[in-house]
Amino acid sequence: MTFPKIIGGWFRRGIFLLPAMMIYCPAFAAETPIYEQDPYDVVTLKEPGENQVLKVLPLDLPERKVPERTRPGVKIRLRFYDDPGKLFEVDWTAIKDVDFFEQRILKQAGELAAAGKFEDVYNYLCFLREKYPKTPGLGKGWEDALYEEAKVTYSRGEYDGALALLREVYARNPKRPELEKALGMATEKLVSGYMAQKRYAAARIILDELRSEFPEHPTVTAWTERLKAEAAQAFQAAETAAQSGDWSAADRNCLLLGTIWPDYPGAKKLAETIHSKYPRVAVGVMTPWSPRASNRLADEALRRTSRLCYRTLTEYLGPGAEGGQYRCPLGEIRRENLGRKLLVRLQPDIRTAGGGAALTGYDLAHRLREMTRPGDPDYSPAWSELLQSLQVKDVYTVEAELRHSSVCPEALLQTPVVPQDEGPPVFFQAPADGPFRLPASSPAAKAEDPSGKAGAEITFTVNPDYFAAQPGQLQQIVERYYTLSANAVSDLKHGQLQAVDRVPLWELPRLQEEAELAVGRYAVPRVHCLIPNLRRPLVSERTFRRALVYGINREAILKQLVGPQPVEGCCLLSGPFPAGSGLDDPLSYAYDVRIAPRPYDPRLALALAASEALAAKEDGAKEKSQTTAGPPPKANAKPAAPKEKGPRTIATLTLAYPDDEVIRVACTSIKKQLAVLGLKIELRPFTGPVPEKVPEDADLLYVALVVGEPAADAGAILGESGMTGGGSPYLRLALRQLDEATNWEEAQRRLYRIHRLAHEEVAVIPLWQLYDFYVYRKGLNGIGRNPVSLYQNIEQWQAPLEYSAEKK
Repeated sequence: MTFPKIIGGWFRRGIFLLPAMMIYCPAFAAETPIYEQDPYDVVTLKEPGENQVLKVLPLDLPERKVPERTRPGVKIRLRFYDDPGKLFEVDWTAIKDVDFFEQRILKQAGELAAAGKFEDVYNYLCFLREKYPKTPGLGKGWEDALYEEAKVTYSRGEYDGALALLREVYARNPKRPELEKALGMATEKLVSGYMAQKRYAAARIILDELRSEFPEHPTVTAWTERLKAEAAQAFQAAETAAQSGDWSAADRNCLLLGTIWPDYPGAKKLAETIHSKYPRVAVGVMTPWSPRASNRLADEALRRTSRLCYRTLTEYLGPGAEGGQYRCPLGEIRRENLGRKLLVRLQPDIRTAGGGAALTGYDLAHRLREMTRPGDPDYSPAWSELLQSLQVKDVYTVEAELRHSSVCPEALLQTPVVPQDEGPPVFFQAPADGPFRLPASSPAAKAEDPSGKAGAEITFTVNPDYFAAQPGQLQQIVERYYTLSANAVSDLKHGQLQAVDRVPLWELPRLQEEAELAVGRYAVPRVHCLIPNLRRPLVSERTFRRALVYGINREAILKQLVGPQPVEGCCLLSGPFPAGSGLDDPLSYAYDVRIAPRPYDPRLALALAASEALAAKEDGAKEKSQTTAGPPPKANAKPAAPKEKGPRTIATLTLAYPDDEVIRVACTSIKKQLAVLGLKIELRPFTGPVPEKVPEDADLLYVALVVGEPAADAGAILGESGMTGGGSPYLRLALRQLDEATNWEEAQRRLYRIHRLAHEEVAVIPLWQLYDFYVYRKGLNGIGRNPVSLYQNIEQWQAPLEYSAEKK
């Protein structure tokens, strides 16, 4: 035997050669799975003796099977496993048994399955499937392993996993004993849970699968009868409500019926009748409605839902050739005297929900005057400076004299107007004049923040007194709040929703391939930025804010948010104004493209942050030493032990942000990137309205602003009463000069100056611009092309009945 062969034999038996000694390691041989060892067969001879059991290299037999019949004299050639160079022959009649390598693997797999080591089992079985697919009993081995795992999974209460494993067993051997009973038990547990959660569609799907396997199964029969009984109750309730004219209750019970048993006799016809009388849509939303919302630029839910309940004096429709395009839904507005006068004529008989007094010119004049008072919810410093006098010309006409002409006075008049005796027109806290209203009996109408968790719903019912009602318009809007867009899109595909208000950009490629869905883009992008709390020590310093800008790899995060395919108009920003989707986009009139976004420079960020934090620390220590004097150290006092060194933390900051899926991803990435610089970021998500200013106990506030008219919105962001709380005297002066601009060329020049000042002072920490997209079922008509908000054209929405969509 050659030396290499000896060495090879030692390694196969777990023997290692070390200097001056040879050691046998049985632990190594035992821990190595048999399928990873060199293959060998075991031949047992009939004659007892020292060489009765032979360990040989794998036998070269047809299909690796022992011949059924052998006659004396027929021999087989063998090679010893430990000495493969030696060949000898054995008569078949002298062989008692042959234990093949693959059979030993299959046997060990069975032993592991009995011991519950299923991960190891499938490694063994996968090896056999790849290398020895014709091993007798391999199919039975897979089947037994799956069935044993299903039993263990069921005992842990994981009934869905157990059912999946049992279905795999059924696919391999539908006639396996006890399989029908096991499938029934797992199905029973799952259906019982789904029924308790009122997830009727899921229960039906599970029952349908069992019915396809065992049509007469008792579990299928029992639960089918129960579902039909509950469907009968819902059908009767819907029919009774329809006969009495209570279409809201009829619609609610009909929806329940379609969920429980869509094939119930007469259900579809009843649904068509109810839908023709009471059309409704369900919309999935990513930001929950709140009655306390007040930040119009940053609060997505306020922009969306206020259009349902309120019509403001002017409404922004999107960018135009010079500034934004506006309409006056309450009547008409006309500029006169070279822009020094506004003439507003109201439409007669405008009433709020409940049929109160009609709106008059006196109510409008009162509203316009109240907007000049700092305590008013819609107080506008720009309007206060612009308005000179008001005069009611007749019952429905108001004339407003201005101190000077203004480039966009309509942008300052986006305020609800209600009769004086009905209280101040605060959103969701005063009588509504929009197409829908929140019923007083709705828990959401009374709750402080009703949609704080996923799955919460808010229902808007039609306002019968709406002055601009359209024939056949919707009677009900149901908003359902989701924390994950994937869940909302799933419900949209199954017909449980007709639209989703906003989807992440990374989902667009997949959604655009869906035949039943349509994707639309909003007209105005959102400007994502961090608002610093100038009342906090570190972020109040410009140097430290510059460190934050340099320390965030905004380009990398932007690619993460956009996804694999670039989206036009999504880009980095150098200021708080939108850059639009190109140089010819009129929306970009306030954005100076000559000011480039600051690059990612972690070294510079670290230097700036460390120097500013050190200065703040020294100032704090100096102040402390002047106010408190401690006892002098003792003569024999031992020096304090040095502290253990750890990761250096320059500063700890609190970042508050709305708990939105996209913003959540961005803030998590910002935290990781700044941690590398020694800046510890504590993330504080909140559900509910976006505050008008940074919370007192937070250093930064993440906002996504819809800045449709920078000439009017600049002060709401950068002004003293804006989100930042005011900047330098230079910035405040520039904002005042902007309000006094009388033409668009002058306004643009002053906006460019504001952009540069905001960039130099880092008044906000600009991140990026993202266009938002909505998705809806193609059967929903009337949304319009590129609306500013989802409900901009809600009166034109038409939603055909898609009853079959709920079926599966």
